Amino acid sequence: MDFYFEETREMKNPKKREMLRIFLAFIAGGFMILAWMMLYFSLFTHTQTDLLIFIAIGLGFGIAAVVIWFKRYHLVYDYDYILVNGEMKIVKVISKKSRRLKHDIKSLQIGKIGRYGSDDYKALTKNPKVKVSVASPNPVETWEEGFYFAVHGAYGTEIVCLECTKEYVAMLLKTVNRSTLEKGLSYHDLLG
Repeated sequence: MDFYFEETREMKNPKKREMLRIFLAFIAGGFMILAWMMLYFSLFTHTQTDLLIFIAIGLGFGIAAVVIWFKRYHLVYDYDYILVNGEMKIVKVISKKSRRLKHDIKSLQIGKIGRYGSDDYKALTKNPKVKVSVASPNPVETWEEGFYFAVHGAYGTEIVCLECTKEYVAMLLKTVNRSTLEKGLSYHDLLG
């Protein structure tokens, strides 16, 4: 029997980023107009160096416009935390349209599970060889509840921090050994 559980963490205040995205659309449009103007004015130059300068500036504005236009979609994003048959899949959903798999973690790779910011978390992150990855659209200071997962992979240990609920961790513990929980955190605490 297949096991599936999904939780979505959305951005708490996307309005500011939406406004910034609209502003960047106008900036990209302005840069594109400047690019066309520079290329048009290059037709009226008298020397070869002036022609090259106008074309280079026009191409620079055009490339900047294209980059800003497509990068503005990355300002608004959510995260999906998915459990499928003992695997954690962490997916970044960009502008509610495209999905990018950020982490694919097998249950055997998880070495420790605990609350974000706990003493065990601080002890693990003191090691300079440990990479810390935060998979949440919200700043960690605004989290109501968060957990970390120490993942052992081919390239060393990585701490993956999620803004997930207790229910998500309890569902994960159905496929992971309960001894991976940090001290002071029990399975019954997760169930409520």
